Amino acid sequence: MNVLVTGGTGFVGSHITKALKQSGHHVRVLARSAQKAESVFKAIGVQVDEIMVGDVTDPVAVGRAIQGCDAVIHSAAMVSTAEKHAKEMRETNVGGTKLVIDGSLAAGIKKIIYVSSVSALFNVGDTMMNEDTPVSIAGSPYARTKIECEHYVRELQSRGAPVICTYPAGVVGAHDPSLSEPHFGIKLFVGVFTFTSSTGVQLVNVQDVANAHVSIIEHVEGPDRFILGGHYYSWAEMLEIVRRQTGRKLHSVYIPGKMLRLLGRCADVVIKITGKEFPFTGEGMTYASQWVYADSSKIENELGLQFVDREETLSEVIRWLYDTGHLSRRKAGKLALQ
Repeated sequence: MNVLVTGGTGFVGSHITKALKQSGHHVRVLARSAQKAESVFKAIGVQVDEIMVGDVTDPVAVGRAIQGCDAVIHSAAMVSTAEKHAKEMRETNVGGTKLVIDGSLAAGIKKIIYVSSVSALFNVGDTMMNEDTPVSIAGSPYARTKIECEHYVRELQSRGAPVICTYPAGVVGAHDPSLSEPHFGIKLFVGVFTFTSSTGVQLVNVQDVANAHVSIIEHVEGPDRFILGGHYYSWAEMLEIVRRQTGRKLHSVYIPGKMLRLLGRCADVVIKITGKEFPFTGEGMTYASQWVYADSSKIENELGLQFVDREETLSEVIRWLYDTGHLSRRKAGKLALQ
């Protein structure tokens, strides 16, 4: 099958590309920089069939990339916590998504996957989120773009358009071209400040995300939706697993959820005043202290997806953070010796 992947130089997109190639598919990647694409794919040991240079906001580039494809996986997105990037994010995330999906539908493509996020379904107070959960009402610049895309895609699906949505939780694993937010959070937890609080965090191995998209491409006819939640870790469970894996006597501080959210709101003020990125945000601290479990039973039952073991995933992340210099040997503990 000839498959176009947008966002192929990103963490999720690059691993989806590799999984597609390993499954025998012909893969074309739309990327803004051929040099960056070649570097990313070399690092993970994959050679794509075609790299087309262009931006998802360029109708000509998108149309050229779609031509001759049997399937499209749209994973391109801009992520930022700064309000100053709101306009650019909307152009990329909303405008780009509409260009890619509308262009694919116009070209008669019957396999279209839009890579969303569980953040588009997260609503404080819910006991669980699944494929039927109402769209979120979160208000950060990034979340607003994902929510707008979600409404757009669901409207297409209601009319029978063959668009399939996937909703990964926090995606982690080795070979992240940049230090994405979940990896940054684990780096802080293991290497800087260990804490526990209410609820916890949900993480999914990037290999599971990649394999799920290959399985969907090969076996699912849209419209459809699939949660890719991986494993849920309470903060206390996360602490115990990290202690066991590293062999370190980690000391933690319990921070009430209300305090975490207050710190996040203060950080939002700093971001708004300075325009700089910040490791904590109001939205991030809401997730950290009021997380709603994302149920993956649909894809487990329908496609037989089995998620990588919860402890194996965490050890893989910590070893990768050590190997890439984000954690010291002392902080990685026993995992630095493996």
